[in-house]
Amino acid sequence: KISYINEIGRLAEKVGADIQQVARGIGLDARIGTRFLQAGIGWGGSCFGKDTSALVSTATEYNLAMPIVTAAREINRQQRERVVERLLSELKILKGRTVGLLGLAFKPHTDDLREAPAIDIAKRLL
Repeated sequence: KISYINEIGRLAEKVGADIQQVARGIGLDARIGTRFLQAGIGWGGSCFGKDTSALVSTATEYNLAMPIVTAAREINRQQRERVVERLLSELKILKGRTVGLLGLAFKPHTDDLREAPAIDIAKRLL
């Protein structure tokens, strides 16, 4: 988190934003808390991917690299691939069989499937 906010601070300085206000806004998001620090199939949904892409794009306009944000996006992409590779390797007995998947949405208690990791993984398993 410290590296993340430091990187955001560098961008805020370049674009003339008040990092304290930016940090306050980020802090309002419960996703930044520790309860979301769990390994899994990667983040999904329509916002976080779009937002991180916009950060990298804005930083690029100001000749600023965002290696942590870029790495987070790449790790998220790789995590989906790792899950598929592991499933194909570990569950060879399922080849040619029909399976069901539970929990397709990107978070509990929603029917929003936009950018849901499980959908991407399911497509790769076909």
